[in-house]
Amino acid sequence: RRIYPSLGPSPRGTVHGPRDGVTRTFWVAAVHMPSLPGSSEEKLLQKAFRKYGKALGKRPVIYSALVALACLGFSAAAWWEPLLVSTERVIKPLGFVTQWSAIGSATQENAKVWNAEPGHQDWQPKVVTTIVTGKGGNDVLSGSSLDELFDLYRRWVDLSVDLGGGKTFTTWDLCARGNLVDIPNMCDTFETTTLAASTTTTSTKTRTTSTVTSTTTTTGTTTSTQVPGTVPYGWVVYSATIVTATTTEVEDNATTTATTTSTTRTVRSCAPSPFMPCLMVSPFQCFREQNWLHHESYQTLDPYAAELDELMQPYADRPAFRELNDSAIRHHLTRLRQDSRPTDGEAPGRSRGCHWFTSQGFFPVDMWAGKPQWNGDTSKPLNDDEAAWANQQADQAEQSEPEPLLSGVDGLRLLLYLDGSKRIQERIRLTKPHLADKALIQRATRALSLEWQKLVMEQNPNFERIEAANIEPWEYLEEALPSDPDTTYKFALFAAGGGVLVFLMYPLLLLDRKHPQASRGCIGIQGFLVIWLSMLSASSLFMLSGFRPTLLTMFLLPFLGWALGIDHAFVLARHFSALGAEYLAVETGSEVLAELLASAGPGMALGLVGNCAAFALGIAVPVPAIQELCIGCLFLVTCNFFLMTNVFAPLLVLEARRVKSLQPDLHPAVCLCQRRAIKRLKKQDEGINSIEMERPSKKLQKDVKERAELRFLRQRYAKRLLTRPMRAVAVVLFSALVGISTWLRGGRRIGYDPEDFLHGSSSAHDAIQLLFEKFSIFPSALCFRNVDVAANQKEMLELYKAVTSSGFAMEAPFANHLSTMYRMLEHTRLNSSWAGKLADAATVAEERASVLSAMAEEASLNRTNAMPDFAPLGTGVSDAESFTITLLQLLSMPMDSSKAWQPERMNGSRVSLYLDFAGINQMTWGPSPNSTASDVPRIRFSSMPFFTAGLNTDEHYLDAVKNGLDAVKASTLKDSAFIYGSIFSYWEVLSELEPHMSAVVTSFIIGIAIGAVVCLDFDVVSILVACLSCYMLVVTVWGFAVLWAKLNAFFIAGLLVCMGLSIESVAHIVAGFAYARGSVQERLGHALAMALPASLAASCGVIVTLVPLAVFAPLFHLKYVLGMLALHSVLIILSNCLILPGLLAALAPPVQWAMRPVWIIVTVCRRRWRARTAPETDENAWQRFLKGDS
Repeated sequence: RRIYPSLGPSPRGTVHGPRDGVTRTFWVAAVHMPSLPGSSEEKLLQKAFRKYGKALGKRPVIYSALVALACLGFSAAAWWEPLLVSTERVIKPLGFVTQWSAIGSATQENAKVWNAEPGHQDWQPKVVTTIVTGKGGNDVLSGSSLDELFDLYRRWVDLSVDLGGGKTFTTWDLCARGNLVDIPNMCDTFETTTLAASTTTTSTKTRTTSTVTSTTTTTGTTTSTQVPGTVPYGWVVYSATIVTATTTEVEDNATTTATTTSTTRTVRSCAPSPFMPCLMVSPFQCFREQNWLHHESYQTLDPYAAELDELMQPYADRPAFRELNDSAIRHHLTRLRQDSRPTDGEAPGRSRGCHWFTSQGFFPVDMWAGKPQWNGDTSKPLNDDEAAWANQQADQAEQSEPEPLLSGVDGLRLLLYLDGSKRIQERIRLTKPHLADKALIQRATRALSLEWQKLVMEQNPNFERIEAANIEPWEYLEEALPSDPDTTYKFALFAAGGGVLVFLMYPLLLLDRKHPQASRGCIGIQGFLVIWLSMLSASSLFMLSGFRPTLLTMFLLPFLGWALGIDHAFVLARHFSALGAEYLAVETGSEVLAELLASAGPGMALGLVGNCAAFALGIAVPVPAIQELCIGCLFLVTCNFFLMTNVFAPLLVLEARRVKSLQPDLHPAVCLCQRRAIKRLKKQDEGINSIEMERPSKKLQKDVKERAELRFLRQRYAKRLLTRPMRAVAVVLFSALVGISTWLRGGRRIGYDPEDFLHGSSSAHDAIQLLFEKFSIFPSALCFRNVDVAANQKEMLELYKAVTSSGFAMEAPFANHLSTMYRMLEHTRLNSSWAGKLADAATVAEERASVLSAMAEEASLNRTNAMPDFAPLGTGVSDAESFTITLLQLLSMPMDSSKAWQPERMNGSRVSLYLDFAGINQMTWGPSPNSTASDVPRIRFSSMPFFTAGLNTDEHYLDAVKNGLDAVKASTLKDSAFIYGSIFSYWEVLSELEPHMSAVVTSFIIGIAIGAVVCLDFDVVSILVACLSCYMLVVTVWGFAVLWAKLNAFFIAGLLVCMGLSIESVAHIVAGFAYARGSVQERLGHALAMALPASLAASCGVIVTLVPLAVFAPLFHLKYVLGMLALHSVLIILSNCLILPGLLAALAPPVQWAMRPVWIIVTVCRRRWRARTAPETDENAWQRFLKGDS
C-alpha cells in the first residue's frame, strides 16, 4: 500500500530475502500482479512462463551468453560464403514473373520455358532508346528540329569502347546488322552462269529463218559516296561482257527457239565484305541522309542494291529531308508499306512509315512517333491503286504542298539495337578473332550503351529546338531499379542509419538522471543489440534453410524486425520497472525473471502465435515471392521472440542486481550524474541500503512510485474510456475507417508507374515517363513449344493473326519466320516471268487462280493453305522432314563472299540474312520423335514477335493481356502456345494477384483468431477485439494507400509486413486486458499502463527509421515502403490510444453479461470436478505453517 498509496486494498503476499531467510511482508497492487505467484488464479500460459523463468534465472548470464554466441556462430557460417566468396549468391536470381506468378500456373511455366531457351540469352538484341521532344513547344518534325537531331543521331555509329589490352570495339562490331559473317577480303571472281534454253511448240507455218545476234558491252565504273567527315570506301565494281545469242529454226508445224545468255562480273578490289546497315528505328529511315550512317562499304553498294537483290530498297532513291519543306517531310514520313502484307483496315500509324534497306523491314509511324495526330479519314481501306496514288502524292509533296496526313507528334523515339553476344561472336570471328569472346562482347555492349548515355547527356544542353533523354537497355537499366543489388545495399544502409538513429534515441526515453533505480538506459542499449542479433539470426536461418533473400525481403523485413524488437524490449522494460525497486531488492534473480515472464510473456506469446499462424497460412498462397516473404517473417518473429526471452530477459537480472546494490545506470549520458547522486544520498542517510527498502528515503520515492503518465493511463484515462461518449467515438471511428477503406478499395488501380523506380534527378526518369505516356508500344512474342510446325503452319499463322488483331497489338517490323520462309521460297524459285503472267491474268479470276497455283507449285508451296496476310501463295510442305530440309537449305549461308554477294540470278544468297531478321536463329532445335542418328532435327521452340500497342491507360494494359490470352485459349494450339513479353507478362501477373491478396488477408485474420484463442484463454472480448483491430488496421492501410499507390507485387509485400506489425501492436494490450483481474476499468487501466507506451515507442521507432530513407529513396520507395509503413504506424498510434481500448470498453460489459450464464455453468462444473478429485482438507495446515512448519 505504501508503494501505491492511491490504490485501494490489495491482497497480501509473502516473499523471502535472498540469503538471510528473513520473512518480510509488504503490499502488492492487484492490478500490477494479475494473480498471486503460483496461485490457482494463474492461467496455464502464465504458469508455463513462470516455471521457464525460474529455470532460466538460475544461470541467466551464462545461458544468455551461450545463446548469443550460438547465434553469432551460425550467422557467420551462413553469411561467410555469400559475402566473402560469391556475392552473387546473396540475392535470389529469379525474374519478376517467376517470383510473382502462381506456382504451377501457365504464366509461371511459360516464363520458365522462355528463360530456359538459350536463344533469348545469346541472340536477343538489346535496345537503346532515346526520347526526343520539342523544347519550348517546338515542332520536332520541322526541318530545323530534325537537322539538330540528326547531328546527334549520326554520332551513334562513331562510338567506340576500349576495354584495355588492345581490345577495342566499335559500333559496327556491336550493332545489330544481321548474321552475315564479316570476310576479310573479296578478291574472288564471280562464276559464269548459263541459263538453260527454253522450247516452245506452235501450229503455225513460217519460212525458215536464222538470226544470230551478238552484243558485247564492257563498262568500268568507280562509285564513291562521299560521307562528310569520313574517308570514301572506294569499292570498284566492273560490269563484265554480256553475250546474247538467239537462233530460230522452223519445221512443219513446229518452232524451236534456243536462247543462251552468259554473264560474268568481277570485283577487282580486295576489300572486305560490306557491312549491312545497323538496325536503327527512326524517322530518318525515310530519307537519303540515313545512308550517311551506314558503313562506307554499304554506301558504295547502295546504288546497286536493287540490281543485287530485288528485296533491297536503295537509299539513293529516297529524298533528302534537308531539301524538303516541313509539309513535304511529313508526306514522306507516311509512305505506305510496300510488301506482300495488305494494309486494308489498318490504322495509319501501323501501315504507314519508313522502310529499312529491304522491303522485309518496315518501321511504322507508331514505332518512332509519340501519339501521332492524323488529318482526314485515315481509317478508310486503301486498294492498290489508291496506295500507289498516295505514294505518288508523297513524292510530289514538295511541288503541290497538299495538307499532310500526319499533322503532328508529341515526340520522336530512336531505337538503336545492339546485337546478341552469340551473333556478334559468329560475325567477327574471321576479321577480329581476338574480340570473339562472349564475356568480352557483353562488357563491350554495356560500355557502348554507357558511352551513348554520356554523349546524350553532354549534348542535351547544347540543343536549341529539342530535348533528348536516353534509356539504357532494360537489362542494364535494372541497376537503377529496386532489383539492383547496389541500390538494395544502399537502401539497407540508409535503413541501418535510421536504426542507429532510433538506437540513440530509444534509451533516452528510459533514462532518469536523478533517480538511479528508475533509469533503464543501459538495458535500452542491450535491447537494441539483441534486436540486431535477432535480425541477423533470422536472415542466417533463412540462408541455411536453402533460401536466398529476394529484394522485397531485404527491403521490408528490417522494418518488421525493428518494430517487433522495440515493442518487445519496451514491454519487458515496462514490466520490469513495474515490479518496483523494493521487489527487485528482496527477490532472487530467478523469482524476478519468473515474475517478469509471467506478466509480459502472454502478450509476447500472442504476438508470436498470431504471427506464426498468419504467416504459416500465407505460405499456402501459391506465389513464390509471397511464400518466401512469409517464411522470412516466420524466421524473424521466431528469432525475435526467442532472443528476447532467452537473451534480453536474462540480462534484466543484471539490472535487478544493479538496483539491489544501488549502482548507477551505466548509460554514458547519466552514469556520472547518478554516481554523484548516490554518493550524496549515502552521506545523508548512511543506513539506507537495498535490503531495507521498507524505509526508503524521501528522495528515492520516485524509484518505487509509478510514473505520473502511467498512473494517468491506469486510472483517469481508463475511467474516461468507459464513458458513453468515448465508447461511441471509438465505435464510430472504427466503423468509419472500415467503411471508408472498403469504399476506397473499390477504386483501386492495378499497375505501376515505372518512372517511380528512379530518382527525379536521374537522366532516365523523364525518358521512362515519356516512354510509357507517349510511346505505348512494347515488344512481345507469340511462342510455340513442342509443336509440329510443318503440320500446323496454318494454325500458327491464324493464331498470330488473331493475337495481332486483338485490339492492342500490331505486327513486328519484320515478318514472322514462316511468312519470311514463304517469301524466300518465292524469291529464290520464281523468276521474273511470273510477274508478267500474273499481270496478264489480273482481270480474269480463273486465270489468276491458275497462275497462282502454278506459282505455288513452282515454289513448293501448298496453295490450299493460302492466307492473304501471311501466306499469299500458300504454306510450306506439311511433311516434317521435307519442311526442315527446305528451311535448313534456306538457312545455309555461303561462306564464300563471292557467292554471298553476287546477284540472286547468279546463285547469290542473302536469304539467311532475312530469316535471321525474322528470328529464325532464336529457335531451339531438338531431335524428332523416335529419332535416329540419321533423322533431321525438328523445331522444338519458336516465336513470332509482335508489339503490344495503344496502351494509354492501366485498363488498356489489362485489356491487352485479356485479349491476347483469350485469342490463345480460342486456338487449337492453346496447350502449346503462349504469349511472353517483359511488359505483357508483368501485367499478366498483376491481373492474377488480386485474388491472392484477398487470400493473404483471409489467412491473416484466421491466424489472429487462432493465436488469440490459444493465448488468451478463451477470453471472448479480447479475442473479438484483437481480430477486429487487426482487420481494421490492415484494411485501412489497404484502402488509404490506394490513393497514392497502385495494386501490384510491392503493394502486397508492404501489406504483409503491415499485417505482422498489426498483430504485435495489438497483442500486448489485449493480453494485458485478458489476464488482468478486477473490474473492466482496472483491467483496462492495467493493459494500457503495461503495453501502450511500448506500442507507441515501436510505432515511433518505425517512423524515425523511415526518416533517413525519405532523403535517399525515389518515389517508388516513398509510395510502397515509407508511405505504407508510416501510414500504418500512425494508424497504430490512433488505434491503440483510442479505438482498441474504446472497443474493449464498449464490448466488455455486454459480452460479459451475455457470457455470464455460460461462465456460471463452467464454474459450477469446474468446482464439482475439483471437489471430486481434490485430496482431504487439513484444517490445521495453515496454523502449522504460521508456526514455521514447512
